[in-house]
Amino acid sequence: MQEDLEKLNEKTTEAFHNHYQTHVKTKHHIENTINQLQKLLEERKKYLISTLSKNDAVQQKIIQTEKQAIDDNLKSVFIRTLFTKQVLKIGDIFQLVKVKNDVINYNQLVEEQSKLLLHGFTFDLQNFTTDRYLSKLQADLEYFGHISAETFFASSSGTRPLLKLSKLDGEEINQEFQGAYAYGYRFQLKSPLTLNAVLVKVASFSADFTIFILDNDDIVVQKKVIKTNDNNSTACKWITISIAFELKQNYYIFIWAKPTGQHSPLISCRESTYTLRQINEHVSVRSKRAKIDPLKNVDINTKLNVIYDALFSNDERNQAIPAIEMVLDT
Repeated sequence: MQEDLEKLNEKTTEAFHNHYQTHVKTKHHIENTINQLQKLLEERKKYLISTLSKNDAVQQKIIQTEKQAIDDNLKSVFIRTLFTKQVLKIGDIFQLVKVKNDVINYNQLVEEQSKLLLHGFTFDLQNFTTDRYLSKLQADLEYFGHISAETFFASSSGTRPLLKLSKLDGEEINQEFQGAYAYGYRFQLKSPLTLNAVLVKVASFSADFTIFILDNDDIVVQKKVIKTNDNNSTACKWITISIAFELKQNYYIFIWAKPTGQHSPLISCRESTYTLRQINEHVSVRSKRAKIDPLKNVDINTKLNVIYDALFSNDERNQAIPAIEMVLDT
């Protein structure tokens, strides 16, 4: 016993150091990733403002050049107006004929220049446009990154990884099994997953718990029942249900408790939705539930009534989907 406890103590100390090192490494990763993102945004901002400033200088020059031409033409028109008034005062017909051609030619030149200016000119006003991409980018940034967890089982013989499907955020609550629903997950996998056992956190009250595995057609392809005898248990604790199976894309795992007619068993969970949640780079899950008739026997090849909550509108059925505390030994 002493030897086994010393080994376990050694593994526990090792687990503590690994946990701390992983925490520090993950914190640095978060800081570095967000800092890089902020740097990219700052560089993008500088580029956009620089481009805006360069184009602004070009457009200002266009407008200023046009304004200068208008001012020059106004001066010419003003001078010709004064000159014309002076010509009209000339009483000598011979002197008037002498300046006639100069007056006509110069007035025609001023008129042509004025017509060109009065035709107008084009210039650009710049705006910052994001269209539909801004709202998408804001949504992406709001949910950018996530905290994932790897669960390990430590014993005196060593440490091995487990696959924890539970959520990390939200308050853990205990929900009663009413017998009408089985709770679990639908899997999105990059490759098949070999399953050895399922761990769930329950308060049994001497209930029989059943694990159902369904294929992508909602058909039961594996089933395992575990009988418990724990009348005094009011607090949820982990139980292990051995069940060997190879999970494939869009398969399900559900747990169901058969009603006893006395105390309702409890299962630990956190509030969730039907949306896809990534566990690691290979596994993502959706919280799901299936309706079960407790009076009927559900065997292999039975089709379960999986509830597709995403299709519901705002009615009494559109409730939060529990993300149950479930860990897989794979």
